[in-house]
Amino acid sequence: MPSDVLNAEKSVIAGQNKLSPYVFVAEDAFPLSPCILKPYSGHQNKGSKNRTFNYRLSRTRRVVENVFGTIALIFRVFRKPMLLQPENVEKAVLACVYLHNYLRKSSLSKKRYTPPGAFDSEQLDTGTIERET
Repeated sequence: MPSDVLNAEKSVIAGQNKLSPYVFVAEDAFPLSPCILKPYSGHQNKGSKNRTFNYRLSRTRRVVENVFGTIALIFRVFRKPMLLQPENVEKAVLACVYLHNYLRKSSLSKKRYTPPGAFDSEQLDTGTIERET
């Protein structure tokens, strides 16, 4: 898979100063590629950079899975295979993602769509995870 498959501009990650490319977060079963982040295989020594990377990647995957779970709960189209042409699947997914982001940001709907405690948040300065309030 080419590294520019997403055709997206690099952006700054929260808490960082440098531009980073968009990537896919994957499990170990996926092939290694410049645009796929997957965990280091095997046992990693406690405190090693590889173990820290694996831990953070695992947390990232959990966030993605939680968001998808929320989206699937609200937008039932994700509960079964979509019997649509590929271009219409793309439109349906994008529409749901846009609506999800809007509902999360809108002061009128945020507390109903994702009530306090629905997501955890990480304090960037300490790395601790706290329940969102």
